[in-house]
Amino acid sequence: MGDFLLQEVAETFLAIDGFTGKPEELISLLQYFQTQSGYISEENVHQIALHLKVSEAQIYGVATFYSQFKFEKPGRNRIRVCRGSACHIHGGDQLSQKTRDLLGTQITWKTSKERVWAGGDIASGAAAVILAMGAGRKAAISINEYLVNPIPW
Repeated sequence: MGDFLLQEVAETFLAIDGFTGKPEELISLLQYFQTQSGYISEENVHQIALHLKVSEAQIYGVATFYSQFKFEKPGRNRIRVCRGSACHIHGGDQLSQKTRDLLGTQITWKTSKERVWAGGDIASGAAAVILAMGAGRKAAISINEYLVNPIPW
């Protein structure tokens, strides 16, 4: 679908819900799409960029600043383990690790964008510098594993 047609569809779709195309509507549009499907797809980002006449990079820059916005379709069941300071003191990290072990999952710090990893504040919201450093180290390990043995994203 050409950008002109996509822009026309996006403008029609967004105009129905009262969005006028002003740049200050960016967060409201992100919240709108997040509410509609539980995450913000690449297509949504493209629609917003066309509608507001801003770059997709600008949209990602704003959206990744806030931990409420997700770029991956949520699973059927969502498990969140508190890892804040109080939870850390009471064993939150051990609970998180045990949960990953039981479910057979791991944190790779991969994003929905192929060959893009994220860690620290951009992945988990505002956190202490030491946590961001640890996340960066884990992301580096995941990147190395991918480079040594590339598997489909």
